[in-house]
Amino acid sequence: MKMNLKRLGSGLLVVGLAFSALGQAGDRKGHVMKEVWKEMNVPPAPVLSPEEGLKSITMHKDFKIELVAAEPLVEDPVAITFDEDGRMWVVEMRGFMPNVDGKGEDARIGVIAVLEDTNGDGKMDKRTDFLKDLQMPRAIGFAKGGVLVAEPPFLWFCEDLDGDLKADKKTKIMDDYGLQGPVEHTDNGLLRGLDNWYYNAKSTKRFRQVDGKWIVENRVFRGQWGITKDDLGRLYHNANSAPLYVDVVHGETMARNPHFDSRP
Repeated sequence: MKMNLKRLGSGLLVVGLAFSALGQAGDRKGHVMKEVWKEMNVPPAPVLSPEEGLKSITMHKDFKIELVAAEPLVEDPVAITFDEDGRMWVVEMRGFMPNVDGKGEDARIGVIAVLEDTNGDGKMDKRTDFLKDLQMPRAIGFAKGGVLVAEPPFLWFCEDLDGDLKADKKTKIMDDYGLQGPVEHTDNGLLRGLDNWYYNAKSTKRFRQVDGKWIVENRVFRGQWGITKDDLGRLYHNANSAPLYVDVVHGETMARNPHFDSRP
């Protein structure tokens, strides 16, 4: 069972029971995209309150959706994960597309935040900024002794040394974890598999921690934006041209065949 993150209206954050991939399209070099929207009958799309946004969602009878957090408690979330105490760790990509040309995305305003439900009502009511001043962060993962944070081209291992949920030590593990660029074409994921390797989308990299040291390997390319796994450890990923791929047989096993091409 995996959690699904959607943002509606003024920043509604809801948690469901399915995985969703995110994508972005842009102009190709030398190609001017036609403003086809001007020829469309576009219905109104007013900004909804969190409560209105929740009511606007049509759910299958076997699913349930609840409001967990909304602005101003959280802003521009792109990825979440939960720790063993039920706290929600959120990656906030606040610098994404400040205008239609994407100018200003180099601003260091990204945040890793920790949200807590202190009264047990199922809604987050407390926020702690674990790590600030990041440029377009896009993934987070837990590791022994700390937290992995993807801020391409860097991958950081961040440690909270005094238990206040704020990063006190930041160690660079990699300086080639993707490149800052188009969001949908940059490494992301930090998903720990059942084999204790961390896997990534839009990437051939996997890595793991052994005796306090990080081992990095270049193996099988997977996906574009977002990666998850099922209870059997099979990896699921996606591409713009196809919504879902699954490693029915582990990709690293398939890669033993020199004629195997892992790219979708």
